[in-house]
Amino acid sequence: MICMGIDTTASNANAKVILLIDGLIRSSSAFSFNVGGQASSLAAIVYVSETVAGEVTQTRSTTSSHIVQIIGYAVTADLLSFKPDYTYIELA
Repeated sequence: MICMGIDTTASNANAKVILLIDGLIRSSSAFSFNVGGQASSLAAIVYVSETVAGEVTQTRSTTSSHIVQIIGYAVTADLLSFKPDYTYIELA
């Protein structure tokens, strides 16, 4: 499943949520990014997690049949510039 928005609230099942579709989101409890991680880029690439539904990661999937989608970049350890790329690949 591709990512089109990120929940900005600590929500429970069947609860109303506020989705961010483009912008900055800060969370010291949810994020612990390495800035400048992937290929020494200026900002570290953040992906949809392949292992935990609804989570983000800086580790690109390598598992066959999994989807790889960039959803943003780490600005600081706890700040995500969220701008999901609607282009994604399914690994063979």
